Amino acid sequence: MWTFIFQTILVFLAVFFTDVLWVLYVRRVGQGKAFSAAWLGVVIWLFGAYAVISYVDDPRHIVSAALASFIGTYYAVKRDSSKEKK
Repeated sequence: MWTFIFQTILVFLAVFFTDVLWVLYVRRVGQGKAFSAAWLGVVIWLFGAYAVISYVDDPRHIVSAALASFIGTYYAVKRDSSKEKK
């Protein structure tokens, strides 16, 4: 039971950070910052691969991944837009 809960938390965090990094990645690409965009692409790929491997192993993790995706994107866009206003 604890293994499932721990794995669910890790999947949530991996997808949350993946979505936050996607927002940063798109911003860097739009700014023409190739090097930092490339590194973000690497980290996105690693987090994404971990999440996929986890929910292929146990499909119940898809719920955690979907929730994290929504929260991660919402958080990153809100934070990014509030920085832009300042």
